[in-house]
Amino acid sequence: MIRDFPKDSKGHIVDGIMPTRSEILRLYKNLILYSKSLRFTNPVYFRSRISNEFRKNKFLTSSEEVIFAYKKGLALLNRGSVV
Repeated sequence: MIRDFPKDSKGHIVDGIMPTRSEILRLYKNLILYSKSLRFTNPVYFRSRISNEFRKNKFLTSSEEVIFAYKKGLALLNRGSVV
């Protein structure tokens, strides 16, 4: 289960709290599992994009960049559609 981050009045995650390694890995796992439920997007393409993004972001050092990438992945998972 992904931990609940503090949210503002509009429900957006408040910046400044770094996700843990296990939360990032759980997000990756959930995105890969989500790819199996896709009907209008090629699941193989989606998984390769997810893998490439996580590989690209593997060496992020700035907490702002890590939080932004994590929130981007959460938004994709919560939105339920691929843009």
